[in-house]
Amino acid sequence: MTRLLGTRALALSVLVALAATFYAGAIAEARHPHQFSPLPGPGNVQWVIPDPSFTPLAGARALSGTYSGGAYRIEVPSNWNGELVLYAHGFRGSPPELTVSNPPIRSHLIENGYAWAASSYRNNGYVPGVGAQDTLALKDLFTRLVGRPSRTYLYGTSMGGHVAMISAEFYPEAYDGILSECGVVAGYELFDFFTASAAAAEFLTGSDYRTGGSAETARIVSRLGTVAAPTQAGRQLASVMINISGGPRPFAIEGLAQFRDTDIGAGATALFDPTASPVAMAATNSATNYTIAPGLGLTNAQLGGIRRKAADPSFRNRSGPYAELAPFTGEIRVPVMQIKTTGDLFVPIVLEQRYLEIAKQAGTSHLLVQRAIRAAGHCTFMNAEQVRAFDDLVRWVKYGIKPEGDDLSGDLRDVGRKFTSQLRPGDPGTLGP
Repeated sequence: MTRLLGTRALALSVLVALAATFYAGAIAEARHPHQFSPLPGPGNVQWVIPDPSFTPLAGARALSGTYSGGAYRIEVPSNWNGELVLYAHGFRGSPPELTVSNPPIRSHLIENGYAWAASSYRNNGYVPGVGAQDTLALKDLFTRLVGRPSRTYLYGTSMGGHVAMISAEFYPEAYDGILSECGVVAGYELFDFFTASAAAAEFLTGSDYRTGGSAETARIVSRLGTVAAPTQAGRQLASVMINISGGPRPFAIEGLAQFRDTDIGAGATALFDPTASPVAMAATNSATNYTIAPGLGLTNAQLGGIRRKAADPSFRNRSGPYAELAPFTGEIRVPVMQIKTTGDLFVPIVLEQRYLEIAKQAGTSHLLVQRAIRAAGHCTFMNAEQVRAFDDLVRWVKYGIKPEGDDLSGDLRDVGRKFTSQLRPGDPGTLGP
């Protein structure tokens, strides 16, 4: 049972009545024939819902409350243009508090007449399937409380980008346009990257996770040194990880310094305990093309000694139990904008490269625009870059004017100059180890 902290009795009585029908209307809009069960969140957690109320911006009104399992926020400007932006938040870990995040471009939305709504989701953890279901249902709740929007945009950040792309493929007629920033846009392939990175670290340090599990993971990391002061194995791994994450590009080393050890830790479980979770069972590095820069004491052929971990096909298929682990098809029907920082080594740009391949195979790449922003880190956009992406998506949806993007399919060593609002200190960054 969740509990609501706060004393908004009148609003709560209305919301209780609405909660019973929260999902019913939304499911009617889920016009994809394959319904799914989302990945379960952390078990044995007593979820708590803090009071989601908030202060509206000038010229707007705020609505907030709970639904069956979570909380929501809605903000509507007095000059509402009839359009709605649904915001899907990113990964929060597993704290018991279910909180609601405001969209990063909130002020821009209200100033330009857009209403927005956001959900806490029913639980924390890595649960983009839950996020997709709850965000879709929030559209129906908004209609009941405010009115039916003339257009609805879905805007997701990080794990919310996975929410957005699941929604694009499983709920193809629910949204008019989709924006994914720093998102997990190729599904399970993020966990493939983690697994591939961990397997490379194992090989390059002459180790074996199976001998010590998490303790061996710590020893492997220590044998690599830091990214700033690496051992020979650490230098080799830096080259390998940059190559498998999208290739040499601005701020790749800076991003690696932030996330190398996190990536290894995230992938190690699949190698020392491959049945630990559905994610571990679905992850694989079987098809990873490992390469290394010359002059680092190894050849590409020698990297063939990296241990390969196969995926469990009962989880990794389109008809499997979890949408988060189902291969994407590229079957999108509305404009999709994806933006990613070049130096994101946590959710790397290779996911956008992979989704572009999938969309081309599906014949839908005309509905996909991708942009690179020259910056280190995960989700380190400037507000102007986010606003530009959103406004260009809206113009595309309304007037059919497809915006420019970057070609992420080739050499990325100098990518991102078109859409980076302001060059960051140290640009163009380190291109290789």
